[in-house]
Amino acid sequence: MTVSGTFERLGDNQKKMQVKARLLGRHPHLKEFLDHPDAEVICIKIRSFLLLDGLTNAHFEEVPE
Repeated sequence: MTVSGTFERLGDNQKKMQVKARLLGRHPHLKEFLDHPDAEVICIKIRSFLLLDGLTNAHFEEVPE
C-alpha cells in the first residue's frame, strides 16, 4: 500500500501534547519512543491510497477534500 499526502507541521505545543496523549491512550507501549527528545509529532493530510493486489490488480482512491 502507498499512501500519499502533504506534511503539515504542528507548531502549537498544546496540540502536540493532545496528539501524544491520544497516541499513548491507544498505544501505551510507545511512551519511551514519544518521550525521546528527538521524537517529533507531525501531521500528514492524506490525499490518496494505492493498493496493489498481485502484479496486475491495482486499486486507487483519492480522499475528497
